[in-house]
Amino acid sequence: VTVKASQKQSATVILLHGMAGSGADWAPLAEALHLPWAKFIFPTAGQVAVAAGTDVRSWLAVSRASVKVHSNALNAVPSVMARMHSKINDDLPSVEASINLVLELVKKEIASGVPAERIILAGFSHGAAIALEAALRSEEKLGGVVALSPWFLAGIPRESPKWREQGDIPALFCHGLRDKIVQPAFIKYIAEGEDMALAGVAADVQLFAGLAHAVSAQELTAVRNFLLKSIPGGAATDPNAQLPPIRKAGVPKMSMAKLWGDGSSVSQQRERLLDETQTGLAEQRLALEEEAVANNLQVFAETWKDPAEDLWKSLG
Repeated sequence: VTVKASQKQSATVILLHGMAGSGADWAPLAEALHLPWAKFIFPTAGQVAVAAGTDVRSWLAVSRASVKVHSNALNAVPSVMARMHSKINDDLPSVEASINLVLELVKKEIASGVPAERIILAGFSHGAAIALEAALRSEEKLGGVVALSPWFLAGIPRESPKWREQGDIPALFCHGLRDKIVQPAFIKYIAEGEDMALAGVAADVQLFAGLAHAVSAQELTAVRNFLLKSIPGGAATDPNAQLPPIRKAGVPKMSMAKLWGDGSSVSQQRERLLDETQTGLAEQRLALEEEAVANNLQVFAETWKDPAEDLWKSLG
């Protein structure tokens, strides 16, 4: 699924879904994040056999051993979990194929004129693992990585990238403190550890109270702030920029309906501001934009559900 930029494109975000998911599950997030200068690409993985013997859409054929380490089934401390993790090899052929698919998408975007430093790779769970590895394999330094509830891959050969001398690649790691699929203490230990530093990753780890293996509005706000910093655009100060529509819970995920009549300040003032030509309205427009974005991220978080929720139980 591809969501084109609503203004002139100057950046691209490629986001990979988690196990058993699809690109369509995440496509509504493009509008909710409201980055009109960015094109969003949501690829869908092929079918692979996972440890439970079930064929599902996944970027890798995960092993039971990897599931047990990530969930800390042995109740080990993070350093011990990391040592066990280093001895695990998830199915390398599927991993390599997924990384190559992402890198081909990156090359196409660069060939179309998007600078490498304005391309962000992102993902949820297994998708985050592939996004991170693809960014580290890229021949050109990309703008950053966003990893939501990330899985980590061990035993993956990494070549020293040509861009390493240019400095580390910024990476935002977001994780829920109630995540039982991937233990947050393990993620923090790995993301801030020596291996990531040596690989050229400047990690910003943010942990969210009350969040399980899922997404939250607070987390998605952190993602938007990271994107605004990494691939900034001019929507907030452009008097011709379209204010985002207000979404409502219960609307089908892929609906593009513009639902405004909810009595909010955005609904009441949108038309006036869109037609207003006088100066001095930048602060008002920004406040309205922030209200709409906050609402839409909340709606996305409330309506999104991990398609692999039941499958995780069979793998545990």
